[in-house]
Amino acid sequence: MLKIDANNLTAWLVEQRWFASKQRELSGVNLLEVQNLREGTPPLTLALEEARFSAGTH
Repeated sequence: MLKIDANNLTAWLVEQRWFASKQRELSGVNLLEVQNLREGTPPLTLALEEARFSAGTH
């Protein structure tokens, strides 16, 4: 089973071109649900996440 580290996910998220809130300070990511769709090489995992911002919004 593939494990997702929330700290690494936060750093990865802000580097993605489709992430629309690059100008806001991201304080963290909450993993709401993680579903492994395929094990093996390469694994395929779907993660539902909530981005939290320093201003207290999400």
